[in-house]
Amino acid sequence: MPKYASSTAHVYNRHNGLNWCEIFGAYFQDLTYPQMKWLCDWHQYQGCYYLIPHSFNPKAPYDTDCPPYFFNGGYEPRYPLFRVWADYNNRCALLLSGGEHVCHIAQCVPGISYHVGKTIRPEMFAFAIQDAQLDSDWLGYDAVESARIGKNPRTDRPALRTVNGKEWYDILTLPATEYVPFATLEKALAFAKAGGVVAGYGVRPNNTPTRGKTAEDVRKIVAELFAQPTALFLDGEPNGAQLRAAFAKPYPGTDQPLAVRAFDFVGLSAEDGRMLAVNHYEKDGDRRLFLANQDFNRRRDIAVSAKWPVEQAELWDPMQGTVEKPVVENGLVKLALEPSQAMFLVWPKTATGAALPSLKPDGKVVAATVKETVTPVAIDTEEKDPVLLSLEGAKWIWHPVDSRAQGTVTFRAQIEVPEAVEAQLIFACDNAAEVFVNGGKVAEQKDGGAPSYPGWRTPTRAKVALKAGRNAVSVKATNPIPGYAGFVAAFTWKGGAFRTGAANWEITRDDGTFVKAGEVCAYGGSPWGRFGEKQRITRSTFAESVATELGFTLPELKAGSRVYLACEDVAGEKSAAVTVNGTFAGGFIGTPYRLDITKSVREGANTLETKPFRLKNPRIVIVK
Repeated sequence: MPKYASSTAHVYNRHNGLNWCEIFGAYFQDLTYPQMKWLCDWHQYQGCYYLIPHSFNPKAPYDTDCPPYFFNGGYEPRYPLFRVWADYNNRCALLLSGGEHVCHIAQCVPGISYHVGKTIRPEMFAFAIQDAQLDSDWLGYDAVESARIGKNPRTDRPALRTVNGKEWYDILTLPATEYVPFATLEKALAFAKAGGVVAGYGVRPNNTPTRGKTAEDVRKIVAELFAQPTALFLDGEPNGAQLRAAFAKPYPGTDQPLAVRAFDFVGLSAEDGRMLAVNHYEKDGDRRLFLANQDFNRRRDIAVSAKWPVEQAELWDPMQGTVEKPVVENGLVKLALEPSQAMFLVWPKTATGAALPSLKPDGKVVAATVKETVTPVAIDTEEKDPVLLSLEGAKWIWHPVDSRAQGTVTFRAQIEVPEAVEAQLIFACDNAAEVFVNGGKVAEQKDGGAPSYPGWRTPTRAKVALKAGRNAVSVKATNPIPGYAGFVAAFTWKGGAFRTGAANWEITRDDGTFVKAGEVCAYGGSPWGRFGEKQRITRSTFAESVATELGFTLPELKAGSRVYLACEDVAGEKSAAVTVNGTFAGGFIGTPYRLDITKSVREGANTLETKPFRLKNPRIVIVK
């Protein structure tokens, strides 16, 4: 969706390339701030710069239509993080919008011809382009056919330029589909004959919807097209490494690659290139590379070469709000991108950055007092149903391989009690389930389509006799239609409870092999929400807010010194909103767990507060 929006803005030059998205709708309250940051990076890289978050709703938390709600009437302890996210998003939007988007590939997409003959959807090819550290705009057949063939002033190569657009495209890729309008193939052939790079993949065009043209006409023009020295066809659906290798081949008569860039990544492996997105933008005389590591789990250590003087490069951090000089070795810019971290590598018209001997807060630790204050989240004061409330803390579980596959599964678990008790059971299954305890059937929920059975929206209750010692529980659950499947349950008795979760439930798809159950989400999360009229409120998955206060005294800082808040880990969403001396100072979402607070501190006594999660080993560090 963001690629569609940004491509329309670029290709047709609408609103100077600006486009927007209402983001986060229907993600529900279990959407995390690291996920929000990842989605921000995803949209910004795809060229969608204005993100309008959903939502601030005056009816929250009782309006359950398409959360998340970022204030939510006191039911959302993560609310202090929203400004951290918003500042980050705004900085990215400011740095990327209003300038010139430098794009390499005009990716022709199949449009309605996707529904005729063999076709491969264009999304995965667009991901491969991203993983090759290239960029593309999506062009419909009309935009390709009307595009002009000229010379790209940046590369001095033949390039396509759309009628109203400002983009120069050195490469045209054809859609992987059988049926292509004949005029599109004629423009591709003309571009290749002029020396433009044309690539096809997966499916060769072999027919056309164009009146007066036949399949034989298509075969002839396609054969002539791919016989051109600047045209290539890739078998199958290439990944980023394969596409990168294909476009690294020399342009005929030169030692330059088919894909011309003013920058490159030295020694980048196939794995390191995956989900490493790069966006080239020029604005106000600056050359800006937006680099986003979109892998949640892996750090990237990369080396960047450029046609521009590397000693003039600066590192602009949209999360920290800082400008620094990067490490430069042997003519290369060395960068370390933490999991899901994004940075701007900038060649500015006017230099602003100051050199730092260290980009990590590993300097002198300042003595500090640490105090934690835990505040419970506001709870609904209306009448409560204790049986229904027992589902709090339970997890919706299903098979770990696919929680949206239709079919029947069997769960099993062991409940151990010291003496015989009568327990209350409450459960729901999307869509139907039978529950057995010690071999006897104790409850059943029929599919919501059955008469007088509303299904999972109204949980089933039963009283269950548990014997002293171990009790065998089994559940036969069915999901008759494709879509999210889940089972959630709680057994409660005086002094004890047993709820669904991966730690103590196993599952099989009736092949006799049990595996650890997969957790789809916590009770109350997407897509099921909470149950009951008085329980249908949108609450955070976190029940408390933890404020950590640090008191510390700073000496007189020497010129060039920086002061950081740093920690080893965060018990929660790996994020923090920070206030220094009563004023908002910023924060971090995801790694690295640090914040430059130099502008907010003063000589002498200082106080710092973080919310809403508990920090591990918080400390104040001075880096010379």
